[in-house]
Amino acid sequence: MAKRRKTEGTLGKRENGRLRRPDTELPLLDLDRAAEALRARSGSELQVKERTAEWQSQVELLDLSRDAILSRDLHGRIVFWSGGAERLFGWTRDQAVGQVSHDLLQTHFPGSLDEMTRGLFESGFWEGELRHRTKNGTEIVASSRWAVRRGSGGHPIGVMEAHTDLTAQRFLEGQLRQAQKMEAIGVLAGGIAHDFNNVLGAIIGNTEMALDETPVDSPVAYRLAQVLKATIRARDLTREILTFSRRSEKERKPMRLTPLVKETHKLLRASLPAFVDVRLDIRVSDDIVTGNASDLQQVIMNLATNSAQAMPEGGPLEIEVTEALLVRGEGMPDPDLRPGPYLVIGVRDRGTGMEESVRRRVFEPFFTTKGEAEGTGLGLTVAYGIIKNHEGAIAVESEPGKGSLFRVFLPKAEGAVRALTAESRKAPRGKETILFVDDEESLTQLAEGMLSRLGYTVITRMNASAALELFCAQPETFDIVITDQTMPGMTGITLAKRLLKVRPDLPIVLCTGYSDAVSQASAKTAGVREFLMKPLGRQDLAEAVRRALRKE
Repeated sequence: MAKRRKTEGTLGKRENGRLRRPDTELPLLDLDRAAEALRARSGSELQVKERTAEWQSQVELLDLSRDAILSRDLHGRIVFWSGGAERLFGWTRDQAVGQVSHDLLQTHFPGSLDEMTRGLFESGFWEGELRHRTKNGTEIVASSRWAVRRGSGGHPIGVMEAHTDLTAQRFLEGQLRQAQKMEAIGVLAGGIAHDFNNVLGAIIGNTEMALDETPVDSPVAYRLAQVLKATIRARDLTREILTFSRRSEKERKPMRLTPLVKETHKLLRASLPAFVDVRLDIRVSDDIVTGNASDLQQVIMNLATNSAQAMPEGGPLEIEVTEALLVRGEGMPDPDLRPGPYLVIGVRDRGTGMEESVRRRVFEPFFTTKGEAEGTGLGLTVAYGIIKNHEGAIAVESEPGKGSLFRVFLPKAEGAVRALTAESRKAPRGKETILFVDDEESLTQLAEGMLSRLGYTVITRMNASAALELFCAQPETFDIVITDQTMPGMTGITLAKRLLKVRPDLPIVLCTGYSDAVSQASAKTAGVREFLMKPLGRQDLAEAVRRALRKE
């Protein structure tokens, strides 16, 4: 008997006696050719019809499966392609049959294909997770199972594959891991926020008092103002971490856009490579929007960083702020936008640009053309989400080789806007007597100094029990109580409840750096009139005192 010719390639290796034979073999797609071969062997037209009908039933059954099922020969060429494979990968049977499967799907293997193939023929089965690219270019994650296909003599003649789409599941798992990270950040932030905010409070308060004692035209006054500005920024960042980790709604208020863009421009010039020339052009007369400063700064940083990465050889990166009046109809950057006046932040680069297919998907979560170490594909998605929450829109224009222009549309704030900076408002004064309670000595001394300068008589205590004892002894002496929440022995909210039992009309201001045990709503329910987040600046504290006293 003639020797069987050895098939070329790893898939052509003979089985070693340990391979199991499947109960059934998947049919070839060409039923007519299979029927001819069967007719030649059997000579029975009835048998041919019966086997052909059986094969057709198997094909129809496999087409019902949600999984993509295919069969390939020892050279990797596809010989069977199920309806599930058409739905998952996008190619029809006619397009897929005869193609090399790994080439068609651009399969990304976790290791060496040769090693995987050797393992397959040693055990008869392989299972793992693979990444494939569909006809429309989307990458999917699939749970893949391979089994050796055998001929009537028991020798390998091909490989059967089944693929279950895990893309959505893996995406949700990624979101869950991200949520868990944010929860961990929240726990960590909550653990340090109280002490850190006390430190920031001491810096803010003492800097404000030092500014009061320094001539306005002194160089020292300028430096102190910069310290105060940086510390307030640190306070806001701490609050952002706590807000983001707790997934609570961020506060938006009227703000000037120009100072924020100028500050961000300085940060970008310091953080981006020197060969990226960051330019700024602001051409607006009215720059008031309703927004969250940290969120909007993050948007500009994300867009600028993305543009800088599109210019690996360097070049100009232009940031501009202009005004636009949008009217309904053509030219609206987003159909959800309301007609009216808008501020437009433009970020332009002269980089590689984008094909239209990339430009359409640029805001999709996890979509990126960068390498694994260059980004997550979330920066532009986050920017898009922030601007949508601000009732605005982002539009992008790009051409390959000509760079990109991102434009952010933010609606102008409606109506009159009050003074927007603490520097433009004078802290309100008073003559009342205040009981101030905090277990941090530096903060009690600071509060006494700040409030005394505003005309108040201030008596301090460093623990809640001592404060309660003093108040009960002379409840009519004090016009208002300001208390910290987190103190040893008794919390601020417990102290407030006991004080109100003695004098139900007592104005109370509760301060906290971070606490899961109390919120603004729960504090109000307990009878607290004002709820402040630490660290406390003089302006915020003075205004809270006046508001609490006005509610008498």
